Amino acid sequence: MTHALLQRDLSDLIGLNTLPEEERETMLANIGSLILESVMLRAIAGMPDADAKRLGECIATDPAPEVLLEVLQNLVPDLEDLMEEETLAFKQECVDVMERQSTKEVV
Repeated sequence: MTHALLQRDLSDLIGLNTLPEEERETMLANIGSLILESVMLRAIAGMPDADAKRLGECIATDPAPEVLLEVLQNLVPDLEDLMEEETLAFKQECVDVMERQSTKEVV
């Protein structure tokens, strides 16, 4: 189930495909930022203080997402795994919310 959920398109999963393209892209960018924030929180919790300080200094400069991702890749060896886990957690939460919502609509 988890692999199948990870492979599902997020736009289809939460109904973003019904939005105009510009709005869909904005929503997906916002979702990507939320997932990246979750990844950073988990990464910071597990990294040495010196690396956390380096990451904090980078964040303080308000870098472009690509720059931040590059710094994270250099500091977090299992970054891809963290990103996959956080993406999966987000998608699972979306599924859970959609299921609760559909249950409310049926009642």
